[in-house]
Amino acid sequence: MYDPSPILVTKCVCHDVLFAELLERILQGAGLAELQLETGCGTSCRLCLPYVARLVETREAAQPLMNESDTRRWTARARALAPGTAGQTPSDRPSLA
Repeated sequence: MYDPSPILVTKCVCHDVLFAELLERILQGAGLAELQLETGCGTSCRLCLPYVARLVETREAAQPLMNESDTRRWTARARALAPGTAGQTPSDRPSLA
């Protein structure tokens, strides 16, 4: 039987962090840069970066899979939200120690 439900993205797979957990931090005032530094989300394979940027702006913890155009748009938005950290690899990030 055909299931018309969209595929939902709900977490950063690399760091095993649910977007619902990130949403809690966002509601406490964290922005994209803080989320990246605290959790590493959006910094390893970077596939979740556009989703985390969208989460910061829309507060939607379960998001439909993005097409290429939306992925590019939200990745660009991530760079605008956190110009010093968006897209950095973990080795590029400043040490928290």
